[in-house]
Amino acid sequence: EAAVCDTLISYRKSLDGYIGDSFPTISSSGPNSAVIHYKPETGSDQERALSTDEMYLLDTGAQFLDGTTDVTRTVHFGSPSDEQRRCYTRVLQGHVGLAQAIFPCGTPGLMLDTFARAPLWNDGLVYGHGTGHGIGAYLNVHEGPIGIGGGNVPGDIIRSNPRMQAYYLEPIEAGMYVSNEPGFYKDGEWGIRIESDIVSEVVPENDSDEKSSLFP
Repeated sequence: EAAVCDTLISYRKSLDGYIGDSFPTISSSGPNSAVIHYKPETGSDQERALSTDEMYLLDTGAQFLDGTTDVTRTVHFGSPSDEQRRCYTRVLQGHVGLAQAIFPCGTPGLMLDTFARAPLWNDGLVYGHGTGHGIGAYLNVHEGPIGIGGGNVPGDIIRSNPRMQAYYLEPIEAGMYVSNEPGFYKDGEWGIRIESDIVSEVVPENDSDEKSSLFP
């Protein structure tokens, strides 16, 4: 797992404008992929070799002079189980659903969160982290004030938490750069997350007077 992190850095050093990683890479195989913020360490008891028998999750990003990235992909190098295929499909459907969303300008992230979670909810699946966070341009990889999430949090908790209210009720406007990262995690066995970086833009043509946005 840890060797993958070193390999990625060696690849990125050949890219124009590369400065460094935007956060420590999460390289996780099998049960480690079910740990959302797992950090591989060379020679540790937790480190695993990549295998054709396990799910592998890679969450990585970089700082470039012209921007910041944060991307996650989950793969299986062998034959995933039917359950893994089904859960991956639901996560992918949620990812695509948010990426294709068209919504009124100023819609808060709390509302947009449903686009990502609905396919998982239909199968009784949930994930315990936010769906998206703001990303800076050669700045913080997690940058406020915007966020997409809150769909897994009971309303009474949000109502009593000013930080959550500020984060998930901040209007999403054109030009905002956010992550899109639904997932699913089976404790002690495997995890799935798909993350891309998306930008909100105004719909080019709209018959109504109401401005709308989309994630291209």
